[in-house]
Amino acid sequence: MIIINRAEIGNKFLGRSIILLRNRIFLYATEFFAGMSVMAVELGASRLLAPYFSSSQIVWTIIIGTIMIAMALGNIYGGRSADRNPNPDRLYRRIMIAAAWIALNALIFILYFTNVIDKGIMLIIALAYSVCDMVCILFFCPFETWFLKNKCCTTCRIYNWDYLMMFTPLIVIPHPAAQILALLALVLLLRWEITYWLHPEWFYEETNASLKCAHCTEKLCSHKKQLRILHHHIMNKTLEVVKETTNKLRQ
Repeated sequence: MIIINRAEIGNKFLGRSIILLRNRIFLYATEFFAGMSVMAVELGASRLLAPYFSSSQIVWTIIIGTIMIAMALGNIYGGRSADRNPNPDRLYRRIMIAAAWIALNALIFILYFTNVIDKGIMLIIALAYSVCDMVCILFFCPFETWFLKNKCCTTCRIYNWDYLMMFTPLIVIPHPAAQILALLALVLLLRWEITYWLHPEWFYEETNASLKCAHCTEKLCSHKKQLRILHHHIMNKTLEVVKETTNKLRQ
């Protein structure tokens, strides 16, 4: 149920945003490093394609054209998103999450292409990512606590990013099943982002009453509380057993 209109979303953080936006050093630094990263991608792409397609003018035209199209689409999406919610914290939090994720997977890909790890290890890493996703849902989520500051998974802005995060190591595995899983995860991510772009009011508790605790159907918070109680009970029992064992050894 929509309880207020879309225009009120951006006003929530407007006062705080203006303070940060007046100090343009943050935006200039972001633009500088973003441009530097784009140049690094261009040079890296040419190096990767050179052994197979040479470094001809056609190859460079394709590389530059692809990157320019991606930048244009990103600017459209980012500009409209900023107009709806001019909170720079959203931009910097996403940059930190993306940078950490890219750095981690880049290290894994380097180890894979240098034959330090094989396909089996990549599959194990993907399974480990899925376990980490369950830990974030049921126990502790660093994105919720440190970056996004959302109340629960139901109100998480990147809730549907998990499939792409889990299946990222499968991208480099040359098997149809692995590539289909990665492609489906990308499709789900695109659907999530397009839905947010078209209907941002669906993603905020202030504009969507279905996200309130009284209307929640997933009850993840109650599961978390039960698991925390169980964890606390197990830890207390373990400490009691350790103390009893220590006292017996001392006697």
